[in-house]
Amino acid sequence: MKTEGVYNQGVWFLLCEVMCKALCALEKREDVVVLAKKAAALSKVYTGKDGGWSRVAEAPEKTAWWGRRKKLTK
Repeated sequence: MKTEGVYNQGVWFLLCEVMCKALCALEKREDVVVLAKKAAALSKVYTGKDGGWSRVAEAPEKTAWWGRRKKLTK
């Protein structure tokens, strides 16, 4: 998708959500911010709204998924 610059709405919604949750669980802040900003931009194109992705990009630590892997392995 990224190489071609083609985004299927049904696929990228799910992909961004799953990837952001995984990256948050692993506490990969920089990667979450990059992906959430991309998801916000794509969401605006398809729906006219950012779908809450801007909030995730601003403060990924405040998501329910942040650090979840560490919490589960204690």
